[in-house]
Amino acid sequence: MLAPLLTLAAALQGAPSGPVGIYGGAPASACQWPTAVAVYDGGPLCSGVLIHPLVVAYAAHCGEQFTEVQFGEHAAKPARTVATAGCFAHPDADGTPPNDFAYCRLAAPVLDLPIAPPLVGCELEALVEGAPVTLVGFGEEDGGGLGDKFFVEAPVSEIPFMGSLALIGGDGLGTCAGDSGGPGYLQLADGSWRTVGVTFGTTLTCGAGTVMIPLAGYVGWLEEHSGLDVTPCHDAEGAWDPGPRCDHLATDPDVGGGAWAQGCDGAGQSGPGASCGEAWSAAGDRTPPTVTITAPTDGDAFPEPMVKVAIDLVADDGDGSGVDRVDVIIDGSPLGLDLAFPPYSVELTFPAGVFVIEGSARDFAGNVGTSAPVRIAVGDVDGGTTSTTGEESSSTGATTTGDGTATGGPDESSSGGDGTATGGPGGDQPESGCACRSVGGGGGAVQGLGVVLLGLVARRRRGR
Repeated sequence: MLAPLLTLAAALQGAPSGPVGIYGGAPASACQWPTAVAVYDGGPLCSGVLIHPLVVAYAAHCGEQFTEVQFGEHAAKPARTVATAGCFAHPDADGTPPNDFAYCRLAAPVLDLPIAPPLVGCELEALVEGAPVTLVGFGEEDGGGLGDKFFVEAPVSEIPFMGSLALIGGDGLGTCAGDSGGPGYLQLADGSWRTVGVTFGTTLTCGAGTVMIPLAGYVGWLEEHSGLDVTPCHDAEGAWDPGPRCDHLATDPDVGGGAWAQGCDGAGQSGPGASCGEAWSAAGDRTPPTVTITAPTDGDAFPEPMVKVAIDLVADDGDGSGVDRVDVIIDGSPLGLDLAFPPYSVELTFPAGVFVIEGSARDFAGNVGTSAPVRIAVGDVDGGTTSTTGEESSSTGATTTGDGTATGGPDESSSGGDGTATGGPGGDQPESGCACRSVGGGGGAVQGLGVVLLGLVARRRRGR
């Protein structure tokens, strides 16, 4: 009999003070196994795993109702919560393990945690009987409560199991109620880690064999459904195809350390992956990406004295190394938005004045491109706006190659590989992450008022 590991959140109430969690395991310390998350909305508790900055994988029998996921070591007292943009079960999910797979797409990417991507392609050769897999979850032990992150290392007992599954552990080493959807991690020979799959349940009771759903069987559907590339080192069929994100992968999630407020800054990261072939390299890419502001348009005027303006950008690196980050520049000052995935969009509130808006894009080789400027007028501003098209715009669009050599716009300058723009009017670098900033209003804008960041959406299409 296979038992899914779903239990009621009522067990969170009155939990004992002693150890609770995965059978035979130990409690996770701060920032240990940081990509293992709680999938919890006040009802049934499940576990899950971050396998891409925008994707949390888990078990479909947990449901699709979750509006957020919890990072940290305690489900009820998370270190941080991240909102979801929607959760989706595999179309064939019916509560049985062969198709019991689901994922949540996050509303904003988690960019500060090294990720263990799905185990696919030639890496699957490491998943053999006896291989050590670390099971992580927020479930209970001996019926004594749940909600704390625990982990245990257990060997692969049988693979394949029931056709397409893996059986992990047993003999007191395994999972229990609340661990559904939790990850199984495997370390490769190069020291980096991969996520084998998500937990469905046990063969009989807690601590018996854990039935794991390998992620490799769901990559194709997940990438097609989400439009995201969740296998940065392989294509959807498992062939070796490393891209720029086949880098900075998790190397010591088992160690812990650091602090959540600093993005678990003690977490180790790999260099470019080479587990199944040659590593990706940006060598030879000296062409900056292009970036265009599609909204607002140059010369737009907004009569209100304080107005919300949606700024949409399109960035493309052609055959280059790929777009790494996109930012918005107001009157020469970059906002430090660090937009990592398209569509690149942000909504700002502008006070009265005339403002010059630009976009910048940095590729993985460190080359930086800047858009043509767009000027907008807010409120009753004498003189309106001045067009930046034609000859005037020909002096904009500054770019910077990876070695720091600037080309283009004489009125703009940028640093090298880090892509941080400097210079221009009001060129002081703002503090990254600030919700509002003082922006000097060009062309008669009211000084001392702030451009306020209201929200941003950053998502990634399929591909590098």
